Amino acid sequence: MSVTSRRLCAGCSDQLAATAAAMMVNSENPVGQAIATTGWLAALRAHRRARQGD
Repeated sequence: MSVTSRRLCAGCSDQLAATAAAMMVNSENPVGQAIATTGWLAALRAHRRARQGD
């Protein structure tokens, strides 16, 4: 669910969660670091979800 209570697909949910986590972790340059970090955090969540389905 998004902050506006909309249901998100798994990929969008991964992107939203990864961006939020990256913004919280990178306090010095939150936007630049979040953009750099979001991709691999989202990929990690997708990979973990795929492994759980096996």
